[in-house]
Amino acid sequence: MPDQHADGPPQPKPIPIPADFPVTWAQEEDAQLGLELDRMHFPDPIPLLEVQIWGSAIDKGITQAHEAFGIPLLMTSRHINHYFYNCMMPSAPLEEMGERMQLAEARIDDAEKRLEALWTEEWLPEIKEHLAFWDAFDLGRADLSQLADHFEETLRKSDRLWTVHFLIVTPVYGALNSFDELYKDLFEEEEDAFQALRLLQGLDNKSLETDRALWSLSRTANDSKDVCETIQALPADQIKEALNATTDGQSFLAEMDTFLSTYGERGPTWSIHLPSWIEDPTPAFMILKDYVSQPNRDPMAELNAQAEARDQAVSVVRERLKGYPQTVIDEFETRLSTAQLANVLTEDHGFWLDFKGNHRIRMVCVEAGSRLAAAGIIPTADDVFELSTDEVIQALRGHETSNLDDAVSERRADRAHFATIDAPARLGMDYGPPPPGTMTQVFVKFFGIPPEPDEDPAVLNGRAGSPGKVRGTARVVHSLSDADRLEKGEILVTGATSPPWTPLFSVAGAIVTDTGGILSHCAVVAREYSIPAVVGVGRATTGIKDGQLIEVDGDAGVVRIVS
Repeated sequence: MPDQHADGPPQPKPIPIPADFPVTWAQEEDAQLGLELDRMHFPDPIPLLEVQIWGSAIDKGITQAHEAFGIPLLMTSRHINHYFYNCMMPSAPLEEMGERMQLAEARIDDAEKRLEALWTEEWLPEIKEHLAFWDAFDLGRADLSQLADHFEETLRKSDRLWTVHFLIVTPVYGALNSFDELYKDLFEEEEDAFQALRLLQGLDNKSLETDRALWSLSRTANDSKDVCETIQALPADQIKEALNATTDGQSFLAEMDTFLSTYGERGPTWSIHLPSWIEDPTPAFMILKDYVSQPNRDPMAELNAQAEARDQAVSVVRERLKGYPQTVIDEFETRLSTAQLANVLTEDHGFWLDFKGNHRIRMVCVEAGSRLAAAGIIPTADDVFELSTDEVIQALRGHETSNLDDAVSERRADRAHFATIDAPARLGMDYGPPPPGTMTQVFVKFFGIPPEPDEDPAVLNGRAGSPGKVRGTARVVHSLSDADRLEKGEILVTGATSPPWTPLFSVAGAIVTDTGGILSHCAVVAREYSIPAVVGVGRATTGIKDGQLIEVDGDAGVVRIVS
């Protein structure tokens, strides 16, 4: 903890640097930053091209969104040993921060109240315009000069897309927090962390829609004995080739292509250096392997049951509000409807922006890599992700690019080395806990905070993510490519989940994650599937062994190792 001084705020302290993670600061002043590893989005080392694209997009996106709302905070990121670190710092004198934050919160609150109009009339139309720009460009027919121009424009549009992203998520998560805090103010005696959130469940979104479409595809597979047996018998990466050898298999693959054309523009994570389902449907086949072995179920009926439970819960709360001043009732109803929409947009914005947008950005990079590999400038097309943005542009324009082979080899080897290192969660300076306030509440509920220390080695503390208690076999899964090991009813233990993981929620009996808070993707989706979840455990994937019997208490936010 920072040193305490009676006559001033806590003083920052340097964070020790592990011996196996030597840090060379790009600029001397970087050592004064309070950097945190973004384990939720980028838990693994990522290549140079991607980190430059993401670094620019996130830094500019958050900064411009914060300027739009008047939030007196600046975001900066650093690429350290191939890991992605972020830092949020004040952009105004400390004595002005309180007043400026109040003004910013008023602007955010106004955006929360206009959320539906902003989404339907401004943000979604703009996202679709950007997608149409990429779709209108013929990558295959462009010459190298045109491709270089298109690559540069893609970088600019990536920055703008992520400005839109943060313009969206700021009031979206603000609305969820505002409703949660209002509920707590109205019913102070409530101790259940999920009472307010139960009023937001059972609303359809793009992640649930994708899962239903994949489930429907599994029923189509079961209509053919040969197709079903092929999916069950073979490793996921061999299924497509085997199906293509039979008439029934070819018919199923046509159905699969229809599914992928709508829902396949997603990778296993947020990273753009990994292929999407359209390019490599192996992750989809992994999930189908689980689905075809399951008995029939009706996902839409499950969603309707959730909606019915939500409506009943809303009715109970409205009954409790009788006798309150009408202004309070009106405020509750406004916050409720806004939070319900916000709950949907936590997933829908990702479908349109995080995945459809990222897929198109990736395709531009892949085409650039294919051209450079064909010209002998880099060994393989995938090596483009080891280059810098400037190196890609210079190479496409035919400028001298010496020693790219050596640079690619060195960077790839260095990244592979640090993939074996447990990167420190924090670097630079420890400035102590963030100041109290609405923005801090939002960050804590989304990203979570470090759990309480575990005094009992058989007990892992985390945060309540989704209610319920269940015992089951732990299946530690580090990536979606490993998810076919998860059997029905087993407990999925992983670092974090993103929307492509959503279909696994109908397989798992519960979820445990290293990262996240009560408004993280994992927690939100687990509540929709009515399975317990404990998030933000910190050491779930290292403290729990694959195959152990564990108990997940989603209400208390605790995982117990039974055997």
